[in-house]
Amino acid sequence: MGSDAVGVAPVNTVNYNAGRKTITFTNRSTAGQIIYLDNVRPEGLTTLNAGYILSPGAAISFLLDQDGPDIQGPWSAIADAAGGLLYSKETNIRR
Repeated sequence: MGSDAVGVAPVNTVNYNAGRKTITFTNRSTAGQIIYLDNVRPEGLTTLNAGYILSPGAAISFLLDQDGPDIQGPWSAIADAAGGLLYSKETNIRR
């Protein structure tokens, strides 16, 4: 499981992984920060154009079989305030 500090500047949370089968993100912020996610590189990511919104304590999961190969790409996050904490966990295809 990885963790990233997320603030008002976009950050890369996970890189491209062709073997990614599932990925789960959890907002572990303790001061009420909302985290915005998208499966893009951080350049240009804002709170207005992100595809997914995580309130504190919320989680979201993506599965290759249901959500398609886009989940294997890079993911980035940005928060509405400094001090956000985002956990990510992924499983990979066994070869």
